Amino acid sequence: MTMNRLLVVFVLLLVAVAAPFAAADTIMWNGVNIGTVTLTQVGSNVTVEFKITDANYAFKINGADFLFNTGGATTGILAGSITIDGSSYSGKFKLDGPATRGGLSYSYDLTQLKGGLASDVTFTLTNITIAQLESGPFGVHACKLTAVGGSDCSLTGFASTGQGTVPEPGTLSLLGTGLVGLAGAFRRRFLS
Repeated sequence: MTMNRLLVVFVLLLVAVAAPFAAADTIMWNGVNIGTVTLTQVGSNVTVEFKITDANYAFKINGADFLFNTGGATTGILAGSITIDGSSYSGKFKLDGPATRGGLSYSYDLTQLKGGLASDVTFTLTNITIAQLESGPFGVHACKLTAVGGSDCSLTGFASTGQGTVPEPGTLSLLGTGLVGLAGAFRRRFLS
């Protein structure tokens, strides 16, 4: 009887730990999947990562726009929390909004960054949840590279998140937990 209670407590703990803690969505530009936006809940903050996955594209940093919606929640960026291509960004930036880009409206616009091109931009938003950030699309100022290995960014535009989503780790954990639970139930049934 004690073993069954321990099993139930263990499964409940797994379910609690598997609650959604990350989500991802694709970034589309003119029908092409150029990258992803990944959200990770860390306490009462969310880390937002914009990442290029297609080598023919890059994020424009100088005069860039990284746009998002918050479902009406107010937020701020943690000091020193912007990372560009793995390096901490120490330059000036502004969290502004609302903004309209590419025909879409956004609550906030991270702008006035300085630099060239990047493939990975990460920042942390305070006092917000993933559910609030999933209330609308994300947008980003992107470039289609026209020279192989070059930095010519003459073709720019605003990409936004697409309809297809990448499975979040929380969902995958819940699926795994369910399979473990089913295996335990079948095992117990066959042993009795």
